[in-house]
Amino acid sequence: MHQIEYLEFSTRKAPKTIIKECCQRADRNGDYKNQITSIRFKDVTKKSYNEAVEYIESIDNGWYDNIAVKLKENGKLRWLVKIEYHC
Repeated sequence: MHQIEYLEFSTRKAPKTIIKECCQRADRNGDYKNQITSIRFKDVTKKSYNEAVEYIESIDNGWYDNIAVKLKENGKLRWLVKIEYHC
């Protein structure tokens, strides 16, 4: 089965840590192909969750493309990360 998830992380976390945590999440959910080896961190800040998701979808190449953008909502800045994997 094909799985897509959107996860939120503090912008204080290092990209390597976010990648590791996303990989662990996918592994816990049954990822059998180890798809999450990298994430494209875009230096873009969106004003709402929906706007961030729409932006990610607009630049997604469709081949298990893991992407992160910044999201500033209610004065809180964080990463919104789209991960995609098999389970």
